[in-house]
This record gives sequence, structure tokens and C-alpha cells, in this order.
Amino acid sequence: TICLYLSLLTTDCRIVFFFFFFFKQKTAYEIMPSLVGSEMCIRDSTHPGTKIVLKHSNRDFPVVGIAADAHFTSINMSKYLMNREIGFGRKVLQILEDLNIRWEHMPTGIDDLSIILRDRELTPIKEEEILRQLRQKLEVDHAEIEHDLSIIMIVGEKMKSHIGFTASATKAVADNHINIQMISQGSSEVSIMIVINSKQEKAAIKALYKAFFE
Repeated sequence: TICLYLSLLTTDCRIVFFFFFFFKQKTAYEIMPSLVGSEMCIRDSTHPGTKIVLKHSNRDFPVVGIAADAHFTSINMSKYLMNREIGFGRKVLQILEDLNIRWEHMPTGIDDLSIILRDRELTPIKEEEILRQLRQKLEVDHAEIEHDLSIIMIVGEKMKSHIGFTASATKAVADNHINIQMISQGSSEVSIMIVINSKQEKAAIKALYKAFFE
């Protein structure tokens, strides 16, 4: 639960409104657009809070927020020369669609592919069926399902144009003995995704916050 307060100035007095939100996903995107630009603060028990404003005050600094969420699972597979096989990705996603499974992210390599989804999408029976089809129909060399993962999103503006930004993020977690399972940056320049073991989520957030905001 996060408490947000909105402060408005009037001619006679200051009116303070309190809002309580229950975030299912702790992401920066779930704050209502109508509240952006107000004098608003996200508070916790130990810090005065982070202001949400209409314009970013420091355009030379790319990071504007760090968010995290747990309870993710990754379906990992590898196959030699996977990148040359036409329709491989479609066939993998078709398996999930047939089982009525939604997915969140899909980091890829030349010979390997991972599909990240929420824990609630899977059951033991579905897991067995996914692995069976990957091995028998798609003839992958290796397939496994990894649980207890967390996703950390570093949110900002034009991050890919800042030299050494990703290096700073990976160094921050490495210095705290945190292993990165996967890392991905989209073409939109607004976020970098880091996947780690859920047991290290809080330590990773603290390390990244210290690296970028202290």
C-alpha cells in the first residue's frame, strides 16, 4: 500500500488530500496521468518521499525511477541455430496460446530464448506439457522452467544515449554480490529490465538507488 498526498494552494488555506492506492504491480506506469504535474509525493516510513512533477528537473540525468515486482517464472530453451529456423518463435508462442497462457517479456539470443511470465499463469500440469512440446515438437536441445524471479525496471529518458549507463547499473548490483539472470533494453529508451532471484530483490533496489540517486 502506498500513500499519496496531493497538496493544493487556495487563497485562504492549504488543502491536503490523501489518497490510498493498492498497486498489484509496483510499476511507474500505474499512476493516473491526471495526477502527474500536481505537487504529489510518494511517502514511506523512513524517507520524505519522491515528488512527481510534470517536467524532469535534471535533463542531463537519465534515471527518473526504479520499480520492481516479484512472482515471475521464466521458460528457458536453447537450440543450435535457432535463429535460422523460420517460425520458431511463433511455434513457441502458439504452445502458450493453446494453453491459455499470457507472457510478459521475451529476451532472446542467437541459440536461446526465454519467456517470462507471472507465476499464476502456470500449473504443474501446464509446465509438464510445455516442456514436453518444446522437446518433442520443436526438438530443442535444452528446456527448463525457472521460478522465484523478480523484475527490476530502471525507468528514465533517452538512456541509451548516455554512455556507461548500463555499466553503472550492472556494477551496482555486482558490487553487492547479486547475480543478473537476464537483462533487456527496448528501443523506446525509457526502461531497462533486469531479472534476478527474488531473494535478492530488496538488496538490488537499494544498490541501484544508491548508484543513481545518492
